[in-house]
Amino acid sequence: MSNAKATHESRNLLLEGPVGRLEAILWKPSGTPSLAALVCHPHPLFGGTMHNKVVYQAAKSLMHSAYRCCDLTFAARNSAGTHDRGHGEQEDVNAALDFLAAEFPALPLLVAGFSFGSWVGLRVGCADPVCES
Repeated sequence: MSNAKATHESRNLLLEGPVGRLEAILWKPSGTPSLAALVCHPHPLFGGTMHNKVVYQAAKSLMHSAYRCCDLTFAARNSAGTHDRGHGEQEDVNAALDFLAAEFPALPLLVAGFSFGSWVGLRVGCADPVCES
């Protein structure tokens, strides 16, 4: 049994998305974060979820990096919507970024993703002037 202190707090969330609720996990590091990150998952029609090991490790690495970021991983179109070939998923990314911006108004935002999540996240992040993609 480890005596190591927890280095973060995490909580499961349901965010209001454009077509219903989006499942999300918010990780907050101990201490003061310097940015907030959104990590987008791979293609949902091919088994991609926010619980993908690459997505998890990316989120964990961002949180423990020099950035000390708050991280939100979320399931696009998971609960109420259907796969929309990247169009509706971009709206989901916008909704998640809106949540992060409201939750952490003083922090810059970063968008990351794996596979399909990279494509969708970067299309939104590169177009948003407050994001660091």
